[in-house]
Parts: sequence; structure tokens; C-alpha cells
Amino acid sequence: MSYAEVILAIRGYENKQSRDWEKTRLVAYYTYCGIPKKETNKSIFQFMPLPSDMKNRPKQDAESMRLQREFFVKKELKRRDEII
Repeated sequence: MSYAEVILAIRGYENKQSRDWEKTRLVAYYTYCGIPKKETNKSIFQFMPLPSDMKNRPKQDAESMRLQREFFVKKELKRRDEII
């Protein structure tokens, strides 16, 4: 598996997990809003903040991306050497 394929697989898995948690949050929020109470309801983001919310998502800089790429390239080269 190449570096690009690994990154794509990781991003796909993270996107799937993110969507699943957002669905869970939506169901829980609808249940929360259905309970009669005196105070006003919280927003969905205050009710259950998720790491996938854009304002909380840490941004990766170019240096961390370079280090990740080097790690996977070295790992792939080592794996190829072991096969041969």
C-alpha cells in the first residue's frame, strides 16, 4: 500500500466515523429538544461538541505533513526490503 493509499484510507475512515457521530448527535439532540423545560434549548454544537466541528479542528502545518510522509515512505521502503 502506497503512502497516498494509506492517507486516503485513513481520511475515509475518519470521515465515516465523523458522519456516524454526527448522526448520533442529531438523534440525541432531537430527543433533548423534545423534553419540555423552562429554559431555552442549547444549540446542537453546545449540546454535544464533536472534534469534527470545523472551529475545533486543529490544522496541520506543512512540517507535520512532511514528517508523516517521511515516516510512511521509510516504512514502505523497509517493508519492500524485507520482502526481497
